[in-house]
Amino acid sequence: MASDRDEWFADESIWKDLYPFTFPESAFAVAEEQVEKILRLTGVGGGKVLDLCCGPGRHAVALAKRGFAVTAVDRTRFLLEHARTRVGQASLSAEFVLEDMRRFSRPETFDLIINFFTSFGYFVNQADDLRVLERVRENLKPGGVFVLEMVSKERLARSFQATTSRELPNGDLLFERH
Repeated sequence: MASDRDEWFADESIWKDLYPFTFPESAFAVAEEQVEKILRLTGVGGGKVLDLCCGPGRHAVALAKRGFAVTAVDRTRFLLEHARTRVGQASLSAEFVLEDMRRFSRPETFDLIINFFTSFGYFVNQADDLRVLERVRENLKPGGVFVLEMVSKERLARSFQATTSRELPNGDLLFERH
């Protein structure tokens, strides 16, 4: 059984505290570019999309703008509310579901499923990761496409920095030790 410490990502307060640093406005522009690349790569031109672990809706907004029927799933109420607000502010529509990705099930529903921002692999137990992949397979329509963003250990090792810094929108400087 996973402890609370093992499931740190389910702690709403973490996301509330880190939101301004983790999801600056520039992250939404990057998501627009990522969606363009995803659509070019996959050839998916329309239909139903599942944004699995949607966070604040960066990709959900970009996909809804392009006419996709978007279902956005996240386990974190705080992030899901941000996603709902963003989609509404853009006068778009999407379905928002508060659910753990290990349990979300809509068999053979989606033409495209995306999982971005390294949201896969958080679980201590590898059986949980497998459960996620089983749900993805189950939820895809025959011929559907799954796009999973991951950071390889080789790339991480090449680009790892023990300390980074950046200026925040309010002018503060954030120093991070990794």
